[in-house]
Amino acid sequence: MPEPARVWPPQWNPSVSDVFSSIDADIAGLAKGWSGMAVEVTTESIRHDLREELARILYCDVDEISDDDSFVELGLDSVLGLEFLVVLNSRLSLTENIDVVYDHPTLARLTDHVWGVLSARAIDA
Repeated sequence: MPEPARVWPPQWNPSVSDVFSSIDADIAGLAKGWSGMAVEVTTESIRHDLREELARILYCDVDEISDDDSFVELGLDSVLGLEFLVVLNSRLSLTENIDVVYDHPTLARLTDHVWGVLSARAIDA
């Protein structure tokens, strides 16, 4: 599978602040759809949402991402990983750091981790 890459317009050489501004705009739009909604969270809904976010960030089809594909092999570099993490934290009200993407480097493992965090939070509530 070819490595996905972001394609910037040739006339635009983005700075780090430009990239993060773009990420912030994406996240604001995504978070807006989730705010105030009561949603039943299951491992399948987590896996589905994570797969869709990965596909959006990597500019690929959701069918190209299997549960056991390594994020790195899929093309998730440190900048895209941070974008993915920010969306994950925003959508599920988490406070994970970037290490979670590397400590749980597949969709299956990250889903299990997120489910565990959310389950522990529900028990503590």
